[in-house]
Amino acid sequence: TLTSLWYIPCLFLVRLEIHLLFQLFQKIKVNYIIASVMASVFSFAIGFILPYNEVRGYFWCFDTSFVALGFALLGYAAKGLFDKLCEVQTVWHILGIIVSVVGLALGTVFQKDNLSLALMCDNVYGNLILFFWNAVFGSMLIMFIAMIVSKYIERFRLAEPIIYIGQNTFAIYLLHKPILQKLAMNFFGLFGFDAFNLGIVIIASFITLLVCIWAMRIIEKYIPQFLGKFPEPHVKVVENAEEA
Repeated sequence: TLTSLWYIPCLFLVRLEIHLLFQLFQKIKVNYIIASVMASVFSFAIGFILPYNEVRGYFWCFDTSFVALGFALLGYAAKGLFDKLCEVQTVWHILGIIVSVVGLALGTVFQKDNLSLALMCDNVYGNLILFFWNAVFGSMLIMFIAMIVSKYIERFRLAEPIIYIGQNTFAIYLLHKPILQKLAMNFFGLFGFDAFNLGIVIIASFITLLVCIWAMRIIEKYIPQFLGKFPEPHVKVVENAEEA
C-alpha cells in the first residue's frame, strides 16, 4: 500500500544481479573496473529496451532493476576515483558542489514540463540524455557534500547523530511520509503555505525527522521487530543449565 517503497524489492534484485555478475567476473578473471563499465552499458540497454508493461509493471520492478544495476556497476567502477577525491582539499569539494548544483539546475530547466515524465519506479525516463545528465550531477552533489561532512563531522560533534540517522534510514523512510504529508505540511497549510514553498518544506522536513526519531525510540523500546531489529532472547538459569 505504500508505493514509495517500490525500491526495496527492486534493490534486492539488483543485489542478486551484482552477485551473479561478480561471480562471473571472478571465474573468467577479468578486470573488475572494465567489466563493470561494459556490463553497465548492457544493463542500461536491457532496462530501456524491455517492453513497457502499462497495466501492472514487472514483478518487483524487474525492468527497472537493470537500470539501477547500471548505476550500481558504475559506482563500483568509480570507487577508486571517489577515494582519491575524498583526499583533496575542501576547496575542490566546494567547487564540485557548485558545478553539480549548476548542472542539476540546468538539467531541470531543460526538462521543463517533461520533468514529471521521469518516474523510475514505472520505468519511465523521459529524455534519456537529460535523465543521465541529472542522475550524474545529482549523484555528484551528494558525493561532494558527503566528502565535506566526513572531514568536519568530528569537529562539530555531528558523528553520533549522523551515524544514528544513517543506521535507521529505513525506519525513517517508513515513517516519514504520513508524518510529512498529513501532519507537518497540513499544519503549515493552515497558514496558507504549500509544498511549492521551499523554505517551508525544509522546515517541515526537519520537524518530520525529529518526530520520526521520537517515534523510532518508542518502537525500538517496545516492538523493535517492526524495524527489523531482533534482540537476543533473555537467558534464564534453570537448575544450573542455561535456557535461551
